[in-house]
Amino acid sequence: EEPHFRQWFAEHGFTVEELTADLPFEGAGDALFQRGGEPWLWAAYGFRTELNAHPVLAERLGVEVVSLRLMDRRFYHLDTCFCPLEDGSVLYFPDALDASSTQLIEQRVPAEKRIAISETDAMNFACNAVNIGRVVVLNQASAELKERLGTAGFRVVETPLTEFMKAGGGAKCLTLRLTEPVPAKPRATCSVESRVVRLQGHLLDAGMLNRALDVAVESGGSFRILNFKLGIQRQSTST
Repeated sequence: EEPHFRQWFAEHGFTVEELTADLPFEGAGDALFQRGGEPWLWAAYGFRTELNAHPVLAERLGVEVVSLRLMDRRFYHLDTCFCPLEDGSVLYFPDALDASSTQLIEQRVPAEKRIAISETDAMNFACNAVNIGRVVVLNQASAELKERLGTAGFRVVETPLTEFMKAGGGAKCLTLRLTEPVPAKPRATCSVESRVVRLQGHLLDAGMLNRALDVAVESGGSFRILNFKLGIQRQSTST
């Protein structure tokens, strides 16, 4: 369906920016703007989107990108476990993220604006919600969550989306917001650091390459192989 979407956006005055095919990015599923003030972009990685895409997003959109790492495969996109609300609050399931990511959220969002939900609500995709003004539209919410959102000044509208949830999505997955805030002063920043590492030796038969890449990924990073020279004989080394 991408050619049809691309044509529609072009005909309606939107600029379509495409990332290269070797840089996976899952769009608004893994990139959500903070509301209520100068916006920054919460961007996730870990399952569908590569961390390497975040600096590109910062540059293309002229925004600050805050990287969050997804850890639970049940929540494969950021919008399945995280929802910025209009007044600067965030609705989120902390257990879907790693410890560093939850700390980032706590540093940027005041305690009174953080609404952490239970696993039951998370599995009902309560975070996969559509927020318009003071109304939050979602599949289902517990009495406790509805009370907390009500105390925060939001009205909850439940609508049964169980058929759509079979495909892994809720209310948010059925929409694409076209009125995203534009930063008053473009500020393309991203906290992702990169290094170029050169390995030489029996990289394949000794398993060195696999171990090096595993260390990068398990430590919360990503990788891109810039060049690979394979040794052609048993005694030859690779670089």
